[in-house]
Amino acid sequence: MSRKASRLKQVLRELEKPTLSLADLPEEVQRITLAYAESLNRMEELEGEFVGALAAEALLDVWRRKVRASLALWEVKERRWFEALLPVAQFIAPATGRFPDPVFPVEKGARERAIYRLLDEEWVTRLTADRGVAKRVVEFVSREYLTTSSQQKGEARRELRAITKTYHNWLDNGIESLAAGIQQFLSTPAIFGEPGEELVLPEHFVERKETLEQLKTAVLKTAETGGWVTVMGLAGMGKSTLLAALVRDREIQEAFPDGIAAVAIKAESNAVTLARRLAVQLGAPLPPWVKQEEEARTELQKGLSEQRVLLVVDDVSASPVLKGICDLRPGTVGVLTTRSTAVVDAMEVPLARQMQVGKMMAAEAWKLAGEVSERQSPEEEVTVWRVLKMLEYHPHAVRVAAARARISGWEATEQMIENAQARLMALGDVDEACLNVWTSLEAWWEGEKRLRRHLAILGHLPLLSWYDREIGMAIWQVSAGEAAEVWGALARMQLVEVLDKEKGTYRMHWLVWDFARQKGEELSRWERLRLKMWVWRYPLRPEWSGRWWKVKIPKPKQGLQWPWWRFHIPGIREERIASLWWWLTERAWSSGLRMAAGPEEWVMTVRSRWRFWGTVTSTMILGILGSLGLLWSATVLVMLPNQLIWGLLGVWVVILCLGLWAARVAMEEVRRVLWWRLGGRSCSEVEEG
Repeated sequence: MSRKASRLKQVLRELEKPTLSLADLPEEVQRITLAYAESLNRMEELEGEFVGALAAEALLDVWRRKVRASLALWEVKERRWFEALLPVAQFIAPATGRFPDPVFPVEKGARERAIYRLLDEEWVTRLTADRGVAKRVVEFVSREYLTTSSQQKGEARRELRAITKTYHNWLDNGIESLAAGIQQFLSTPAIFGEPGEELVLPEHFVERKETLEQLKTAVLKTAETGGWVTVMGLAGMGKSTLLAALVRDREIQEAFPDGIAAVAIKAESNAVTLARRLAVQLGAPLPPWVKQEEEARTELQKGLSEQRVLLVVDDVSASPVLKGICDLRPGTVGVLTTRSTAVVDAMEVPLARQMQVGKMMAAEAWKLAGEVSERQSPEEEVTVWRVLKMLEYHPHAVRVAAARARISGWEATEQMIENAQARLMALGDVDEACLNVWTSLEAWWEGEKRLRRHLAILGHLPLLSWYDREIGMAIWQVSAGEAAEVWGALARMQLVEVLDKEKGTYRMHWLVWDFARQKGEELSRWERLRLKMWVWRYPLRPEWSGRWWKVKIPKPKQGLQWPWWRFHIPGIREERIASLWWWLTERAWSSGLRMAAGPEEWVMTVRSRWRFWGTVTSTMILGILGSLGLLWSATVLVMLPNQLIWGLLGVWVVILCLGLWAARVAMEEVRRVLWWRLGGRSCSEVEEG
């Protein structure tokens, strides 16, 4: 071991001593501790019992930036990771007090506690920022230091092996790596903070090469002039994972040699605090007197002058938080993820720098499903592809469904996803990692106040193939302008997709609809009751609306021969009246998870259905009352003239005939919708009018 590494090892052993002073530290450790304290405005901690903790935090920051970055860049084996992690697990992390220890079975020494820490996958992931690496390290430590013994009851128990000389050799190698990292760190400007520290790659990471290359191209082109690149997409599309892969890309790291700062927006973040966090990571901490946004912007620009720096900001929901750092000079590029188009518009990002993250490629989804589920037999291949198509290759949905398939199998998972109620269980928390497809939407829901009720009400509607402005007027009971404003706000948050801005048509992903349906259960009974009548408030176009009780559904000029007196649906066996509605909703309008019906077709059919059953019910009631009246007239009022009795009988017959005629008209409307669907078309398409 070199002399510098030996001095460093001696200092590491004394980090937790309250009597440690700055003068006790080697010169190199003194320099990085001073720079770290100055960058975070914590100079007062250099006096007293906090020196060891502050030095440990500085050493940990250097380890992350130099040692860990080098290991991740060259994709070394798990033994090298273990060597590098040993001094952190035994000395540095405990001294910082920021890493909660796992539960130790019995009181152990420092070396045994270090081994137990490295056996905890979550603990190792916090250091490596890569769950896959953490899993491999834990497996390596288990092989090297765990042994299986038998208890009296015959149950297996894992125990630690005795610490050997090999452990000390590996520890010395790790300290040598840290010492080399310190020298490398001191040879460049002191920049604290870790690129991608808050952006962790998931355990089963599948690289989306085409999407990553598209983002890299946009970033490298923007470096020539400076500016921002935006990454937008629906919740769970993999925006944060894409940024985590970007900051770990070798080409990007070489293109920005002066530093990469990556932060995730927090609830308490504002323009000044965000500028401070970025400045600390880039080695240009803002002075303590900076309180205003303009001051933060000016000071941050000074620190970024003549440097090639990449700023990465994840999960931006409001533009004011970036107000102080909107203008970036050549060589400095900012990348942000957001679900709000309002943020992009406010920052005036050119269209060429706006990137939309959508669904995965089919091959990528297949690979991800295989890694997570750990089961893709040739017999299940067709089933797996059907599930992936139903999920529309949504990255997080694929991950959650595959985790469910690992437990229940792909066939059972497919059946669950097809059923709306079972789907809530299938895509909810499915394993110890608490995978939930609606996690991102839940985070949005907690921070959103204005659009909660509007989204919850949408969950009470069927999952139509598209929605329009008129639906918003009917369900939210607002004017056309207010409905357009709400739809626009939902679109800006990527909760709906704009199909035609001029016509005001939108599409909702079935995952968002499922989430809205869950939240819709929180509505009051009165609101649910009012929603039942939305089909009668929907403003049909003049060419489709007739009188208040009738709609104009055109009869197909060509098609199947279907006489009006027959309820039998051509081509199927069902001949019951109820089968007309069942066949329409379950077969004709069913397309995977989406109902292949537009708003007008749905409204016209539902109105006709209610009119049919309403007229049938009212006719039956009037018939029963008329029969009772005739019976009462014949038995009690025997003195009535025969002409009056026959007159009452005639009125009863007329009412019965009118009711049956109205029911037949309403049934004919439903039959016409079915008629169009049997021909593979929609009755509400304009060209068919």
